[in-house]
Amino acid sequence: MVPAFGVALALHAFLALYSSQQVHAALINITVDDTDVQFWSYAGPWNSITPSTPCFGCKAHPDPEQAYNKTWHDASLASGSFTFQGSAVYIYGIDFPDPGNLTFGMNNPSITTFHYYGGTAYVYNSLFFSATGLDPTVEHTVTWLFEQSSNSSSGQAGLMDYALVTVDQQKPKTKTKAVVGAVVGVLGGLTLLGAAFMFWRHRRTNARTPMLIDSDGPDAYPALPMSTGAMGYTIEPHQTHESVPLAARDIPPSGSQLSGEASPAMRSMPVSTGVTSSTSPNSKAPSVPLVMLWDPNHSDERSAREQEMEARVRNLEELVASPPPTYS
Repeated sequence: MVPAFGVALALHAFLALYSSQQVHAALINITVDDTDVQFWSYAGPWNSITPSTPCFGCKAHPDPEQAYNKTWHDASLASGSFTFQGSAVYIYGIDFPDPGNLTFGMNNPSITTFHYYGGTAYVYNSLFFSATGLDPTVEHTVTWLFEQSSNSSSGQAGLMDYALVTVDQQKPKTKTKAVVGAVVGVLGGLTLLGAAFMFWRHRRTNARTPMLIDSDGPDAYPALPMSTGAMGYTIEPHQTHESVPLAARDIPPSGSQLSGEASPAMRSMPVSTGVTSSTSPNSKAPSVPLVMLWDPNHSDERSAREQEMEARVRNLEELVASPPPTYS
């Protein structure tokens, strides 16, 4: 269950990254205020007009409530630039009576335009410059210059308000989705690693647990604890539903003697139970055919168990070879 969840999480991360690259372009206009120095640059005698920093000595005094964000830049015989990346640009200002001549220039592609206002009232949101069909993958720069008006000796100033830039709205979203997808992918990978580690640890723990199985049957039983009795090594009974039948089904009736020929199953690994008959002191309980299992990948553990088993077998052989005790 856990590995399946990890796989699903990793797949979700992959789909998030893949789908973020398959979205269709959707163009939107973003507004850039004249106070944003990341896009705007000013040179010469410029005044930045805000509600907290009015310009009482400026020639033009527009209504702040009608200007974008209640701010604008007032210039007289000054220059500046606007740098952006998008498919279109629109630069707006405020027209007022007797302004200066405004010249615009642009690279990529090369464009030169002029703006002049000859009216007698203030005009807000006046389009000074525009360019469309631009390459959105490169950076563009629009420059301008306020010069002396050819119609008036006092016309030298101009007011810059804001700009609109057309961009693909999926570009910022794609970056965000890529970051989120990467984080989810890392979490999914960590989940898979954790699940794999737990699965390996569970298999390793089960492989290292020794088991006893009946050599003439497929049933497996947990290892029985060994202890040393008066007659050698004995097996303490294990409280399982198969522990008693395992030992009892091969023990002959009380008082019987073992035959000289052991069964093939008993010859495979004779381990004495150390239990004697209650009616005949000379009789011994038959060997229980048992096989010890352990992890074959741990050679040190296997070697130690083999040596222990060989020592037990030698001890049992000595006990069998020795004559039975006499009773008076």
